[in-house]
Amino acid sequence: MPATVQGKTVSVPFETARGCWWGAKHHCTFCGLNGLGMAFRSKSPARALRGIDELAERYAIYQLVAVDNILDLRYIQGVFERLAHRRRDYTFFYETKANLSHEQLKQLASGGVRHLQPGIESLNTNVLKLMRKGTTGIHNVRLLKWGRYYGISMHWNVLLGFPGERIEDYDQQFATMRLIPHLQPPESIGRIWLERFSPHYTERADLGITNVRPEPAYAHVYPNVLDLDRIAYFFAYDAAEIVPMSTHKEMTDYIENWQQAWKSAAPPFLVYQRGAGRLTITDGRQSGSPRIFSFGELGALVYECCTPTARGVAQIVHSLREAPGLEVDQAAVQGVLDEFKSHGLMLEENRHYLSLALPVNPNW
Repeated sequence: MPATVQGKTVSVPFETARGCWWGAKHHCTFCGLNGLGMAFRSKSPARALRGIDELAERYAIYQLVAVDNILDLRYIQGVFERLAHRRRDYTFFYETKANLSHEQLKQLASGGVRHLQPGIESLNTNVLKLMRKGTTGIHNVRLLKWGRYYGISMHWNVLLGFPGERIEDYDQQFATMRLIPHLQPPESIGRIWLERFSPHYTERADLGITNVRPEPAYAHVYPNVLDLDRIAYFFAYDAAEIVPMSTHKEMTDYIENWQQAWKSAAPPFLVYQRGAGRLTITDGRQSGSPRIFSFGELGALVYECCTPTARGVAQIVHSLREAPGLEVDQAAVQGVLDEFKSHGLMLEENRHYLSLALPVNPNW
């Protein structure tokens, strides 16, 4: 039996890596982790597997929580594919970068990953650039989509207050959120903290951060003989060119309602079924009776082409022309895409399109 304490299942923390391979290349502007060593170092997949089995046997547990700052991508095949083949029933939490493909998420899920903290932080590409996240808004939505499909809970937050952000960035993000109530909502929304060791602290002059001073709470904890500038980790600050917090009230209220909808007995959904010459999409994102949309073979092919990841029109046309006996032109494909977008069934960013409905078929 799994280890329990007062009737609750026990999860055991474990470590397979230190540092951050992404931060070593492009340190996220708000992140103050790894101040004493950003260089990434990790156990080999074989060693990580041995450690997992040892912990599970020693403590009679199945639930493991990785304390790593970021998943070593070698583990997708080297650890989780092997665990799936061994039919181990462990479950895992890991932190990861957000640009995982649906194939990678499928492998993680088959190997027991049930919780990911992917560092999404925003659904707007411009704000993500200000963070140095190395991903895009549409890729973050792709992650949420496949996370739900494969049963992986995504623990994510919305961060605000980056110098250089624009009101239109948040208008666009809010518009995206209104399209995806069937995907997992963020757990919180709020303004960034200023942390020692973060680029916002070390590169403050270049990044628009001014008037940096220790958070006022330190003065209530430490005697006044200490230099709070030297011991503080969190700092108060001023920043120009940020959107006022009052601007975000409507989005904040929407997120609260989104969270409540996900706790209901019948959370929102958006799914599609594929048949011969036909695609049927059932839209239960809003309360009331679901809406049903039907499309012919061209619509079905286009929608499925954009299901794994976002694709541009030229990519879609090229992919469809590889099918035997199928002749399509760009205008016809664009017309189909525009129809999907008009119904809120696709997300478009920079002329790339992502299908938002999840397949009913369990074998994607």
